[in-house]
Amino acid sequence: DILNIELPEIAEKVTVEFYDQIGKLAYSQNLTTNSKTLNVKDLATGIYILKVIADDKIGTQKFIKQ
Repeated sequence: DILNIELPEIAEKVTVEFYDQIGKLAYSQNLTTNSKTLNVKDLATGIYILKVIADDKIGTQKFIKQ
């Protein structure tokens, strides 16, 4: 239930967002530079698009919560 976020570069501001299959924002959290872990225990089972916004860069990844 813990998700570790690894970034290729150090970023001052990091936001992580989970979108469900219909594009609705299901969860969002701002991360500090010291903490790059998320507790996804309360996220419902399903398929999500994980969007990581680090400073001016954006990355997306498919995320399956079982």
